Amino acid sequence: MARANELSTAQNDTDGLTPRQRQILQLLSEGKVNKEIAQELQIGVGTVKQHVVALFKRLHVSNRAMAVARSKQQAPRSVFTSQPQDTILQRRPCLILCIELPPAHARLRQLHGHLAGCAYQYDALLLARKGHVLEMVFGLSRISENEAIKILALLQTLYPLAGSLRAVLSAGLLCASMYSQGGWSGEAIAGASLGRARELLRQTKPEQLLIASPCCQLLEALGMIDPQTLSQHSQADGHACFELDGLHMLYWRGERPACARAGREQEWAMLSQALERMFAPRKAAQPCPLLLLSGETGMGKSMLCRELANLALARQLPLMFLRVVADVDGVFLHDVICGVSADCAKLEQIWRGHGLCIIDDLHLLPPAQQIELIHTVQQRASLLLLSARRFVPALGTLAPVQADLRLQHLPPAAIQDLISTVWRQEAGQHTLGRQQLQQLCELAGGVPLFALELARHCKRRGVQSGPERRNTPGLTLALIVCARLDELQLDCRLLQMAACNPGITRNAWLQAGGAESALQLAIASGVLRGSGSGAEMRLQIAHPMVEMVLAWLAEGCL
Repeated sequence: MARANELSTAQNDTDGLTPRQRQILQLLSEGKVNKEIAQELQIGVGTVKQHVVALFKRLHVSNRAMAVARSKQQAPRSVFTSQPQDTILQRRPCLILCIELPPAHARLRQLHGHLAGCAYQYDALLLARKGHVLEMVFGLSRISENEAIKILALLQTLYPLAGSLRAVLSAGLLCASMYSQGGWSGEAIAGASLGRARELLRQTKPEQLLIASPCCQLLEALGMIDPQTLSQHSQADGHACFELDGLHMLYWRGERPACARAGREQEWAMLSQALERMFAPRKAAQPCPLLLLSGETGMGKSMLCRELANLALARQLPLMFLRVVADVDGVFLHDVICGVSADCAKLEQIWRGHGLCIIDDLHLLPPAQQIELIHTVQQRASLLLLSARRFVPALGTLAPVQADLRLQHLPPAAIQDLISTVWRQEAGQHTLGRQQLQQLCELAGGVPLFALELARHCKRRGVQSGPERRNTPGLTLALIVCARLDELQLDCRLLQMAACNPGITRNAWLQAGGAESALQLAIASGVLRGSGSGAEMRLQIAHPMVEMVLAWLAEGCL
């Protein structure tokens, strides 16, 4: 409670800063020391020190890291900040980095400043503890599948500066006070995950990074670590330990664990037939034909791209398999076959051959860069397969579209096949009953990724059968769902009410102070479904997995 009261006064503190103090606070958040700030602002080092001391007094803090954290806690990144917002208590899936710095380091303040700058850059919350221990919480205001990439990038820059440290990467749920339309309010944060991370840090040896068991499962599901590497570094308790100078083994390339091609036979037939016709004669000036593959996250786009690449390799056809990867330093192209990367504007550095070219996750590029990249590839390839959540409208004007495949939800039979395949992968597991299989199939709602991750999670903890359906989604699925919802910037209070009270009416939402515009936006996004009309329109979360995740995250917070 004392922490919450302390934070609640910080907004007035930051509002009272002078323009010069705000400039210095910004430079502190970038990790700059007094000498660098003086050079930047063209003032004396002594003057900078006086401003910093005044800044600390105004913010009621005692060091730079606390000053940056205080200012950051009061600036949630939301586009809905023009008016006061309601807040709700909500559990959030977060990644936690716990670090112990060397106490006798000559530049300890600089290390604290560096971490404060990283926290600002990566939209994380920095908490300083006694004994040179710091915690960074990632994904509190907005979660994404790139949070672990940010953490690894931070460690790779911090370790050479510190010379010696130890760290723990964990994942869990934190209960936080959230603005209804996105972003942490800065008023409260609590959860046992923070204490568990500190306990694991005491067990970690110097120069090592310990990855807690829940985080290992998350990294494996997101494709950041392959099962073989994980097993080589796993301990008896399920945690994994890595040397800090060997973090290159944990580098994400967008490759999720392989899954069966169940339910995508029609799309696969069209792609393989297009490959057969790849070298059909065409006019010299005519660009290569396009194959478009679109669908939401988890529908199987990357799987089909990988399958087509494997077929081309088996037939010894020239192939370029590129994946657009969003890193902390920007967006670049990764050559899946050779394992090299290049800037999107320097494709010639990694280009080879004149056959099939596959570009996966094209939507991560801005529209103008998409068009430029496609235009460049068309002059070099014989067949071009593009995969994205959705395509820019001008794409079809660049070349003849040979096939436009839009992946829809899979039928129940295909989802059951996927779940059964995952269940059989490990020996010694009990048989999955028909009722349990049907229950998991209903929760997956036709989305292959949901089916795979739900089956893996339930296999670890067992399926809970019965009318109450007390299966939980697990941390990985919660992160995937929350990442997509955070992108849409919908009203969290509306979604929480609809998940915990299926069939709630429009009138009940409006009487609770909700906005009609928020309701219409949620319906238009497809997350919320309305049945009926007028004040008695009944509202329900459209997808059963999204409903289960939201209801699970609301437990203990209502």
